[in-house]
Amino acid sequence: VVAVTVPVIRKGVTEYVLRMVVPIDEFRQILKDLNLPQAWNASLFHHSGQIIARTSDHDEFVGQPAVHFMVKLLTDRREGAFEHRNLKGEMVRGFLVQVQGWDWMLGVAAPSQKLSDAVFDALIHVVLVGLFFTLLALALSFSLARYLAQQVKNNSQLPSWSPDDSPQKPAK
Repeated sequence: VVAVTVPVIRKGVTEYVLRMVVPIDEFRQILKDLNLPQAWNASLFHHSGQIIARTSDHDEFVGQPAVHFMVKLLTDRREGAFEHRNLKGEMVRGFLVQVQGWDWMLGVAAPSQKLSDAVFDALIHVVLVGLFFTLLALALSFSLARYLAQQVKNNSQLPSWSPDDSPQKPAK
């Protein structure tokens, strides 16, 4: 469970403290509701580096400290992108953001290889689509060039016309 404590302050003085106890599974469900791709992981961290909830291997890692690299980012409260080895030893890329109003940070990461594969697949699709349209443009250009050449050839076989051949207006 996680105890969430909020002071009630009146005129600058703490008069009460409200405390709510929330089961960890509630936070895991919130993270799962993000509907991240299967290989991705979202984690909720306390700024001290302790794992509060995760979307994958939740029971194994909750309550444990994050890897040293992440603990440094968390204690410094540094938001942004990162790349490091996770608790399973896999290279991952991700980002950290501060949860507003809390001493918590949300991290989302995916295996570096999966991200690289996805970028490579997208690049291949862009290249293939570009190649398709280039070939289509070339085919249409050749077709248009043949059509225009045929029109020029057909027009060259017509009797020639000059301004002297035009009918004269009757003189008044």
